[in-house]
Parts: sequence; C-alpha cells; structure tokens
Amino acid sequence: MPARPVIERTRGHFLADRLVQTVIWPRLPSYLKVYAELVAALRDGEYPSGSALPPRRVLCARYGVSRVTVAQATRLLIDAGMVETVRRGRNLRVARADPD
Repeated sequence: MPARPVIERTRGHFLADRLVQTVIWPRLPSYLKVYAELVAALRDGEYPSGSALPPRRVLCARYGVSRVTVAQATRLLIDAGMVETVRRGRNLRVARADPD
C-alpha cells in the first residue's frame, strides 16, 4: 500500500504533512488507510459521481489488503454517504465526491 496520506494532497503546512507521514500514518489501521486513499481518489475525480467503484477483489489487490479490510473501508464510505450499494451490497456506486 502506498504510504501517502490524504492530507498530503490538500493544501497545508509542511510540518503538518511531515507529522502525518512520519508519526500518524504508519500507526493507522489498514482499513483507515484504504478509506483515506479512496476518499482522496474520489476527491481527485478518479471515480466521478454515478460511476461504479472497482470490485472489492480489485481493491484488495490494489492496496495489498484482505477483503475484510476493504469491506470495513467501504462501509465507512457508505456511512459517510459517499458511495451507495446497488444490489444488496454487491456493487458500489459513487454518490458524491465530497464528505461532510
């Protein structure tokens, strides 16, 4: 999994970025790292509103984590209202790119 925190993509102070990279990011659970990467991808427009997210097995391979970890991360996206399930939790579609 790439070790690049979501705060690095936003405008911020250099010291805050370094703090996140060296202290906070390595200690985060894997599902929060995957969640942060997916939020950053949604904000960057990699997945526009209404488009489908890749299948969970593809996300597992991309981030090098288990299906349970990806399921936890996508559950957070669903709870935040950023993605929605299409067919009984099988397919995920982007609802909106910006979390509140």
